[in-house]
Amino acid sequence: LKEYQFEKVQIEHHGVSFEGNWASCYRANLILRTASRVVLPILDFNAYKPEDLYFNIKKHDFTKYISPDQLLTIDASVKSKIFNDQRFVAMKVKDSIVDQFTDKFGSRPSIDNEAPDLKVMVKNRDSHFHISIDTSGVTLSNRGYRLEQGVAPLREHTAAALLHLSGWDRETPIVDPMCGAGTILIEAAMLARNMAPGGGRTSFGFQRLKNFDNDRWQSVVSEELEKEKIGLNFKFYGSDIDRKSIKIARNNAERAGFF
Repeated sequence: LKEYQFEKVQIEHHGVSFEGNWASCYRANLILRTASRVVLPILDFNAYKPEDLYFNIKKHDFTKYISPDQLLTIDASVKSKIFNDQRFVAMKVKDSIVDQFTDKFGSRPSIDNEAPDLKVMVKNRDSHFHISIDTSGVTLSNRGYRLEQGVAPLREHTAAALLHLSGWDRETPIVDPMCGAGTILIEAAMLARNMAPGGGRTSFGFQRLKNFDNDRWQSVVSEELEKEKIGLNFKFYGSDIDRKSIKIARNNAERAGFF
């Protein structure tokens, strides 16, 4: 985040935070290489009984994110002696949100855990609740190029993190003698060319929200595309004992824009 000049970056106990507008959110989803998702914090409160949870959730207007005919899911993580069932917490949050829609529109969003338009993320520790809106959708580790993988796949954002930790200068040839599906080499090539890792994705969670600004999004995409380098003057070398892995690596690299 600091490398890409995001503002007011702070390490939190559950992640890393920054401040900005919706364009910053779009850009973070598009260019961050080591993040799994970008979320929008909306509520922090303490609750000691189910009614506290229900009414605190109802203080926030969720109808500004999606329409009644769209899809909703609740992702709850619970670690508490007071609330010891994450299914119950998810149900209570869901009830509070859909009641807002029913009261305002007379209809409510349906629940869909596979492809929701709005994912509300609930983190609970003891009596404290932290509520956020997922803006990424499918995890950001999914770049769109790795349709095939080997027997022990390394996730894309983990490979990118390893490259950052290695101190690689982005100008020296890289050798991966056990390359598998080629993830480290592909992430390295994308990093060296300054390719936005989210450029190969088909969609993000924020695109399904009511306030999505497509013109602003296209402007962010254009700005990042202009930063991409056309070619490289050094090579990346990968080998593997498994011939099938080599084929998979070549296919993945081709989908990523190489070869």
